[in-house]
Order: sequence, then C-alpha cells, then structure tokens
Amino acid sequence: MRSSGWTLVGLVTFALIVRPAGAERRPERNDEATHVLTGIIRGIAAKESSFCQTGVMTHYTAELVIDGVEKGTGLTAGKKIELAWSNVTKWSTPPCPGAYGHHYKVGPGDRVRAYLKGGGHSYSPIYSREAMARVDP
Repeated sequence: MRSSGWTLVGLVTFALIVRPAGAERRPERNDEATHVLTGIIRGIAAKESSFCQTGVMTHYTAELVIDGVEKGTGLTAGKKIELAWSNVTKWSTPPCPGAYGHHYKVGPGDRVRAYLKGGGHSYSPIYSREAMARVDP
C-alpha cells in the first residue's frame, strides 16, 4: 500500500477512536418524558461549580407551580414541584467530553411547558433543548 493509503487508514482509525470520547449525550425525544406539565416558574436559583480544567457548570433549581398535567400521574394542578438541571456556562480549554446540559430561556413569572423525567420530589427536564419553553397564558 502506498503511503497515502496508510495515511488514510491512520486518519480513519484515529477518527473512530477519538470521536466517541468527545461525543455529546444523545438528546431525548419528547415522548420519552414521564411527565408533561404546564405551570408558572416562581423562582430559579443558580449555583456554579468547576467543569473540567477551566470551565464552569451552572446547576439550576426552579420552583414550578403546576397549572396543567398533559402526561404522567401523581401530580395535580396547584402543586409545587422542584426542577433541577445543569448547563455548562463557560467551556473548558481544552474541551472535554461529557454532557454539557441545556440553557432554557425561562425565568420567574414565565408560564412554561416542561417535558420531565422523575418522580416523588425530584424532577428534571429530559435531555433536550426543547424540554422547557415559555408558552402563552
């Protein structure tokens, strides 16, 4: 095999070995949610932690007052639940593999539709950028 053939074999092998290590977590589909709710966000708290070498991960906790249940059991309108999610708010240099989370453009007072997983006292948005979004009142 000529040297260009070996170069191609080397590049393909490198890509197959290295690429999976840097892969982002697979997004979840809306139908994978155990609960689909609408409600009003009453407050959001944020706490930062280090991520990889130089990055920052922000952990969010929100209080949601439910006004509608579209899917799931055990929750009713008027109940307050806590939602938790994370998002890398400053990327590390060099980049590292892992789930970087999602940024949801929601805040206190917003009415949202949330696609969630969990039960009891612990709920989190499914791993998808569309898991939580503002909706009209």
